[in-house]
Amino acid sequence: MTSGLLPILFFVLSLAVVIPAFFSWGWMLKLTVIEWGHWLGLACLGLSLISLALRRPAFSHGLVYFIAAFLFFLPLIDVMTRDMSSADKTALLDFFFPEKVPDAKKSTIPFQKSGLDLPIDFYSGVGPGTPRPLVIMIYGGSWTKGERTDLSELNYFLANAGFNVAAVTYRLAPAVHFPGPIEDVSAATDFLIENSATWNIDPARIYFMGRSAGGQIAELAALSAVKKGNSVKGIISLYAPADLIWGVEITSPWQIINGEVTIGSYLGVHLDDTSRKLYEAASPVFQVDHQTPRHLLIHGISDELVSIYHSRKLTARLRDLGRPVALEELRWATHGFDYFYQSPNSTFLRKRVLRFLAED
Repeated sequence: MTSGLLPILFFVLSLAVVIPAFFSWGWMLKLTVIEWGHWLGLACLGLSLISLALRRPAFSHGLVYFIAAFLFFLPLIDVMTRDMSSADKTALLDFFFPEKVPDAKKSTIPFQKSGLDLPIDFYSGVGPGTPRPLVIMIYGGSWTKGERTDLSELNYFLANAGFNVAAVTYRLAPAVHFPGPIEDVSAATDFLIENSATWNIDPARIYFMGRSAGGQIAELAALSAVKKGNSVKGIISLYAPADLIWGVEITSPWQIINGEVTIGSYLGVHLDDTSRKLYEAASPVFQVDHQTPRHLLIHGISDELVSIYHSRKLTARLRDLGRPVALEELRWATHGFDYFYQSPNSTFLRKRVLRFLAED
């Protein structure tokens, strides 16, 4: 009985790769299975070969194991077959045994805005010599939670590659509404640029990068910096909302994130005819223009929290404006796919981001 249940359990678990998640726990399970399923796929493949060869305990068990293995391997196959430059190619074994988090010097810079402490974690680019480009890193969390230390492994990676990284702090909703968080990031950016010599920053090479809600903040903070005359070289946005009006209009109460509640809390008002202009002001898709820096957007097609529609619509808008943009659609990835530093999608992300940063 137990041996008969095992292939069924593996098969049911593998379905998380292809079936949408409808609850927060389902999303977390889906995220874990997608990012680590290749190990389960190896186990299923071994069990399948044994069952098919020995015909024990049943030939059908081997087929079920094989189907489960195929589903578990789908995310890895997608990453391995993506159109990337030869410098980005990663050997198969690197996905199973990826690099560890590199080391870099980290300092906490005291920073205040209007008497409020908004400290900055600064990761110094590795290597001596000339001023280094700066990546402003902005965390996500539906605008209501999160902190600058979230997913800091990428910060160490970029610093080890020679980039300065500033993980900034911004105030959270509902205590502070839009455009408060944008203003916080903009003030931190101005402070860093004004003190660029102290921190070995090249003010002519500034990048903004954000995850989820942090991507929306990164977009508008970068556009603000451009209007001030700062040299923003690029914007990297990961699975971020770009059209807040659409995010409210298509939302349903059963969704993992209720856009009407979450976005309404961030903006401080519900969407109606009188607040529509405010929602447009907070939506990158309505704010990009002919001066907008080049973009790298990375989004999972299977994202149930922030639909890939946002990145697709922003990409279309940027192309209409004649602005350079690259959109990477990860076929099986869901929201927060880079949560695990050593997972395949996260490994792909690091290489793609590094190539984008090196293009200037």
